[in-house]
Amino acid sequence: MFDTVDGMASVAHLRTEVLSFVKALVPESMTGEQAAAIVRDLATVEKAAATGRMFAALRVAQTDAWRGQGHSSAADWLAAQCGISVAKAQAQLRTAKQADRLPRTKDAMRSGKLSPDQADAVAGAASADPASERPLLDSSARDTNAELRRKADAARAAATDVAAREARIRRERSVRYRTDADGVLHLHLRGPAADGAPRSAAAPVPGGSVPLRSTPAAGAPRHLRQPDLRRALRDGRPPRSACGRCPSPSG
Repeated sequence: MFDTVDGMASVAHLRTEVLSFVKALVPESMTGEQAAAIVRDLATVEKAAATGRMFAALRVAQTDAWRGQGHSSAADWLAAQCGISVAKAQAQLRTAKQADRLPRTKDAMRSGKLSPDQADAVAGAASADPASERPLLDSSARDTNAELRRKADAARAAATDVAAREARIRRERSVRYRTDADGVLHLHLRGPAADGAPRSAAAPVPGGSVPLRSTPAAGAPRHLRQPDLRRALRDGRPPRSACGRCPSPSG
């Protein structure tokens, strides 16, 4: 394993320094202002470190270095390394690939100015509409994540043909559901608004208990993307798996 690459600082050294700092941190001994300053500095370090990890992970994906370790995809491998969902790992790999073609966004990421979520919003929209990149980078510095995402979604939608956008959303539709420790069923549907609008606010979702399953988008196995959103809402319950490999809701 290489700790240095082309003369860059030792990754092992950086890891040791950060871990030592965190272990020695005693927030109880700080003033509120001192603690706030540390939060800001560590947030910058965290965003910059995430950027380095995302671009390094993209290289792992490009070289197939993840193979032979018991993982089904580069995203599955990345999720295991970081303790995040496969869906989030897929998003980070996509963001790194898009940002690699967006110099301003890539520079902002490397400067610790964008979190993975912010970078995802900016890169996704700027890939569809390059003119939106600068305004969205400005927005990332002053707006909430929700507002940045709203502006990014609007920019991407305006730059995308309606039919193409509808086809993409339908292609990436997914259903995720789980039962938490309190016995509450959580259901997340993603797909064309026309499929869910009639009953999205009122559809009852009775019983059934299945493990949380993050559904990949493009390129995912067909049985993970096939459930029809209109049928799920019409029936008021999570769709049953038709493939026989995924668990189906009970009673």
